[in-house]
Amino acid sequence: MRKKNKSIRKKIILLVLSILGLIFVFSYLTLPRETLVERQLDITKKLAE
Repeated sequence: MRKKNKSIRKKIILLVLSILGLIFVFSYLTLPRETLVERQLDITKKLAE
């Protein structure tokens, strides 16, 4: 029983972390879009040079 509980806890922790990661990614993509575009342009310019 104890081993099962530990595995369930690990799965729950992984689920929570994945959900938080998804929220972070979505907020990162939606909020600073202009800055992201500027960064991508800077990176492409550096690569072009």
